[in-house]
Amino acid sequence: MPRLVMVGVSHHLTPLEVRECLAFDAERWYARSPRGLPSVLVSTCNRVEVYAWVTGRSAPAVRALQRSLAEAAGLAITELQPYLAVFTGPEALLHLVRVAAGLDSLVVGEDHDLRSDQPLPLHGGLTGALASLATGLESRTGSQVRLSLADEPDLANTTKATLIRIAREALHNIAKHASATHVDLVLEVGPTEVMLLVADDGRGFDPTEARQGHFGLQLMREHAMAIGAAL
Repeated sequence: MPRLVMVGVSHHLTPLEVRECLAFDAERWYARSPRGLPSVLVSTCNRVEVYAWVTGRSAPAVRALQRSLAEAAGLAITELQPYLAVFTGPEALLHLVRVAAGLDSLVVGEDHDLRSDQPLPLHGGLTGALASLATGLESRTGSQVRLSLADEPDLANTTKATLIRIAREALHNIAKHASATHVDLVLEVGPTEVMLLVADDGRGFDPTEARQGHFGLQLMREHAMAIGAAL
């Protein structure tokens, strides 16, 4: 009897550096997918998964899908396999429903930032968390962070958590790519809106230019949209 099989990676187990290797398009996947095994590629910022209908034993099909994913990503199977999730039969169908419904999205809940399972420091409020992130960046990179924080805004915890996620991702990108010496981290609170500003004097880039395999801006934009904000 045919059964559904899913093989893939997601934000739950896979670091961003590995997910970036899997940022290929459907054409590349279908050029390397197992022959005689119809499959569908699901690729977003947070996951890359392949679904296939399998007749007979599922184990050979799973191994073939794993090898093809590694080949498409340009990775050795031993590099990718520790991060690969596998679901078969009813479990694969339930997982697909959860993904389609957004129940497995990184945006759901408030316990995760954009790239890890580290808890968000909400106990100190939004301003306390931003100050902590600034201190961390200074200690890691030697950059000078100029803080300008308004009083703690009256926002839902989910909104505060999302703003912390966005700030953490922006500061992570500065540390990794910008080679900045000065960073501005500003929180302004008005009667009807809140503005979070992160700026630096490092190497810039064109935000309108698509960058293959880099998800930071897209992730921040999606998280901002989830709370009715704009990036």
